[in-house]
Formats: sequence, structure tokens, C-alpha cells
Amino acid sequence: MNRTTKELRFISVLTVAATVTACGGVVDTETTGSELAPEAKIRLQLAKAPDNGLQAINVVVTDVSLRIGSGGWTTIASNKTIDLLQPSEFLATLPPATYTEVRLKIASASVKVNGQTFVATVPSGEVKLKGTFQLVSGFETRVSLKYTKGVATKQNNGTYRISPVLRLVSTTKVALPQSTSDAGTIAADAGSVQPDAGTIVDAGSAPSVVQTPAGFVRVAAGSCVVGPQNGELGSTSSEQQQRHTALYGSLLVKETEVTQGEYLAVAENPSAMRNCGSNCPVDSVSWNQAVDYANRLAQNEGLMPCYNSVRSPISGCTGYRLPTDDEWECLARAGTTTTFYTGNITQPYANEGVDPALDIAAWNKVNARTSYVSAYYDSIMNAQLGSQPVKGKQANAFGLYDMLGNVREWTETSFLASGAQDLSGTFRRVRGGGYADDAVDCRAAHNNYYGEPTMRTMDVGFRLVRSVL
Repeated sequence: MNRTTKELRFISVLTVAATVTACGGVVDTETTGSELAPEAKIRLQLAKAPDNGLQAINVVVTDVSLRIGSGGWTTIASNKTIDLLQPSEFLATLPPATYTEVRLKIASASVKVNGQTFVATVPSGEVKLKGTFQLVSGFETRVSLKYTKGVATKQNNGTYRISPVLRLVSTTKVALPQSTSDAGTIAADAGSVQPDAGTIVDAGSAPSVVQTPAGFVRVAAGSCVVGPQNGELGSTSSEQQQRHTALYGSLLVKETEVTQGEYLAVAENPSAMRNCGSNCPVDSVSWNQAVDYANRLAQNEGLMPCYNSVRSPISGCTGYRLPTDDEWECLARAGTTTTFYTGNITQPYANEGVDPALDIAAWNKVNARTSYVSAYYDSIMNAQLGSQPVKGKQANAFGLYDMLGNVREWTETSFLASGAQDLSGTFRRVRGGGYADDAVDCRAAHNNYYGEPTMRTMDVGFRLVRSVL
């Protein structure tokens, strides 16, 4: 897994460097076919900063450069004026190599407030992001950055000080067109791969397009805003602080949660809700069991597993894996920005009544009464609640069912309860609501449920994805 601690600060003289541990494995930069473009590309993408009441923060970036090993610097952009309140990016063609640092230099800046423009002070110096950025022949490496807080601070004398704080969000690789006169064009539905899932496209040969198997849907590469809307009913300050734009690569996504019948075909069924039937989601499955299932399924289909013997991600895998936290929310939203993909929340708690938007999309505490003998009794609802057969509610625009209810779902990503990434891997984030949850816990942005990899509860299951072209 691409476990990272990274932070960039614009400061005077002193450089604050980030440490990045890139996803495991080294990508071979030697091409084996003339069909691949001889050059590599890098695209640095900056999400827009929080406005904090400002209309514009215009900054002159005098130099953006990359470093090969401990050698010199290669400039990819210079003398660019960007508005930090708008998304921006820097694109360059470079020789295939392993780059170890990104450096940005910033000079003059101005701030626009209430229609007036003020010159802002900028601490001179340089900002470096240390890491391993593997540029591969025939691929574009996309490095996505976000601002973790406001970048302009008003001083006591009424002036503004510019001091952005950036964090690495993700690094993806996208195949360049194999035959084109425009080296800057990106192939349609190109196979960008999320490093958080421990996967990199093998540069040894041109990757082939994978057919969509039964029970899966193909989701093209894209991006979404992760986190709640401003003022979303039931949202927390922690969720609001973690709001950011996420990128995801092309994926094959299981249209339903893995069912008990599907799980039983590979391993013993651990479910507490067995009376629900083989077409109900598997439950009481740990994170460890979920990734073991993914590996066995991959091996049964002749695919390269995505996890090794200690359940760490394997680079270049072609098999099944759990979605990352960002991938999961983007898949759940399916292009929407509302609380649920069917609308906004109006009844956050079950004792207040049915939430009309959620009722269309998800099995939850209000509507998940069982017709079978269940292992769970809810005293508030005075009823037995339990999982339900998959595809019983409306799918989202990607064709995915039960993303917000039925059972919760394990994700690939390790997080602490504070929302910070857990570098020890002690906790894994669980997403989506379940049959025993209030509407407030079924929100797409709800993200404060965690568990150790060995945790098993009767309302947690999983679904699988594959990174593909």
C-alpha cells in the first residue's frame, strides 16, 4: 500500500520536505515494443484551495522542477500565474526515469477581496516533495495535490501572507495513445491505476483491454469531490475537514456486494445472517478474509493476486482487490453531490420516520425488517433487522447496488479515527451504511467507522474491484 506522510509548506529559507513511500515494486522503464511512445509525461494537478471569503489568490510560480536521483533539476514549468482558488496543473514530457523530488518556487502574489486587489507577502524559498516518482515510457504519471487549509492569512496590519499547505492525494499512471501524432492526447478510458491499492501498470508491454465479466460494471477513470456538502444534515467537522477532490482510475466494479453464495463457492460462509439466503450479502467477514477471498478468486481465474502472503498489496496485479477509501466514495456517489445518490437527507434518525431519498436506495434501520429468523433485534424499532437479497433497491448511475445500505463494506485504506492515515495498518476504514443504521450513517460521506483487519461484525461485508484499461 502507498502509505504516506506528506506535507508541503511555502516558508522562508527553511525547506519542509515530505516523505513518501511509493507503492511497492520497481517499474521497469525499458520498453519491449516500438508501439509505445518513447517519452514519458508527468502531470501535476492542484485542487482549488478553500476560499475563506476571498475571491482570488493569484500567485506567480517562477519554477516547477523535478530531480533525478541526487542530480540536477529539470524544469517543467516557469513563470506561471495561477489562481489558487481554481484547479491548476503542470504538464511536461520528460525522459523515462526515477525522479526523487518535486520542487516549486513561488514569488509575488496578490489577493482579491470584495472586488479590491491587494499585494500579498510571500516568504521566499523553495518547497520540495521528496518521494519516488517513476516516469515510464508510454505512460503519463499524474500527481494529485490538495490544499489542507486556507493559504492566505490576514495579518494584524491588514496585509495578507501567502503560505499554502499541500498534501499528496494520489499518484496514478495512464497509458498514452500507442499511435498518435499528438503526444499530449490521453487515450479514452485509459487505465489509470490507484497506487493506494498497490497496483501499477506494467511498462514491459502494451497493456490489453480487459473484458467486463458478468456481475461487474466498467467505470471509466474520473474524479469526484469526497466529503459532505457544506451544511449537510448529520455531517461532522471531521468529515468537512477531509473534503477534497479525488482521482480514480478505470475500474471493473462488482455491481453488488459479494453474496453468501459467491463466497461459499470459494470459502466457508462466515455469515451470521445465513437465514437470509445465498443471494444476500456475506457478513461477519473480516478484512483479512475479504482479501483472502479476492486472492483465491483471482487465482481461480488465472489472474495475478493483489495481496501477498502477509496481505500487503502486490504491484502490477491483475486480480481483485478492495476499493480504496476515495474510490469507494466516488463509486457510491456516481457523479452526484447530494447526501445519497437519490437525493438529500431529510430524516437523519429512524425514530423520526422514513427518509424518502434513502428508502429508494438502501436497506437501513427503517425498512430492513426480516421475514426470516434474524440474529439482530433492534429495541428502538422493536423489530428483527437483517440483511436483504441484493439488488432489492435502486442502483446508482454506475449500475451499483446497495452502496449505501444492506451491509457496510471494507475498504483497502488504513485510517485512524481522527481521519489521519494510519501508517501501522492497524485499522481499516469501513464505508456505507447497513441494515441496522440510521440514515445519518448511510450518507456517502460518512467515514468514521473503522475496524482491525481481524474484526468480524454481522453488518460488515465487502465488494471487489479490478484496475483495468
